[in-house]
Amino acid sequence: MIGYEDIVKSKKRIGKYISETPLDYSIGLSNENTQVFLKLESQQKQKAFKVRGALSKLSSLTDEEKSKGVVAVSSGNHGAGVSYAAYLLGIQNAKVFVPETAPKAKVDRIRYYGADVVQIGKNYDEAHAIAMEQIKMNDMTYIDSCSDEQLIAG
Repeated sequence: MIGYEDIVKSKKRIGKYISETPLDYSIGLSNENTQVFLKLESQQKQKAFKVRGALSKLSSLTDEEKSKGVVAVSSGNHGAGVSYAAYLLGIQNAKVFVPETAPKAKVDRIRYYGADVVQIGKNYDEAHAIAMEQIKMNDMTYIDSCSDEQLIAG
């Protein structure tokens, strides 16, 4: 389970790479009992919060893990975040598996920062299964999009 200290450690690792984004008071979501503020992570360079998690996870890897490479499975923002984080951290071997149905604009965003894009499988599940085989064969690190604690701490 992630604690406050994990979040602080992550912030120290990724702080120089990300923008500080504003909190915006939401009139529509707030009421007389509750004030709701929105964290505008759409103002990050990647236009999504996913870059925080990708940077947190990739920056926590050992040099050996970085040299072996990283793999993500995505059809959008997570893949772009991993590609961008790998670029910033100098990780040369980054692969993002995407289903054949992934939108071209999203695939182009992933590719832009240098990750190898592997378009394979009819859907996410097929792309994921093939990626897991590649990870085992090549001893690479899987960058999970939602359940990795280092990623979540970001």
